[in-house]
Amino acid sequence: MSFKILDFYKISSPLAGGETDSEDSSRFKRIRWATFLSATTGYGIYYVCRLSMNVVRKPIVEEGVFSETQLGIIGSCLFFVYAVGKLTNGFLADRSNVRHFMSTGLLCSALINLCLGFTSSFYAFALLWGLNGWRQGEIDIVAEDGGCLVFVEVKYRRDAASGQPYEAVGRKKQRSISRTALYYCLTHGYGEDAPCRFDVVSVLGDQIRLIKNAFEYAWE
Repeated sequence: MSFKILDFYKISSPLAGGETDSEDSSRFKRIRWATFLSATTGYGIYYVCRLSMNVVRKPIVEEGVFSETQLGIIGSCLFFVYAVGKLTNGFLADRSNVRHFMSTGLLCSALINLCLGFTSSFYAFALLWGLNGWRQGEIDIVAEDGGCLVFVEVKYRRDAASGQPYEAVGRKKQRSISRTALYYCLTHGYGEDAPCRFDVVSVLGDQIRLIKNAFEYAWE
């Protein structure tokens, strides 16, 4: 049983290349769109599972289930564990079948959100919300386009009251992404001179905008 589970998450063998995989082929275009839509949709659903607390926060306080202080502690559990998940799940995803890994994380996150509706225990709620944060921390989109590595940062905002989503990718965030990209290249055999591109997917409500070459390598 354990071997079957390991095989399920095992990295799939690369497909043989050929003329049928050229950029002009219908098969390539179909796969490209399928990859883009599945990644964007999956990331959007992750955000729904991550931000669901904002919808029920007011009724929870009004019904006396939890206080504002307790909700603050519960919310902190997600973000602290989310940070740890970014580190641990990044290593796991690099060594797993990313489609199965992402799908499992999304399923677990959805099930955790479902279980939260059946408990009023503060400790159980904090534990489940923290686990939700760990499953949320495994999203990093690294793609390849014509021999160029593409590092994609996805930002979402419900409305433009606080500005456009892509504006959140400031200089500090660009430096962080650049360092991560360099580490990825060095640890995956690409070398520090590998051609790279940095894209940003800006999601504003139901509007999706892909910004190619959003920024260059940022070190300072």
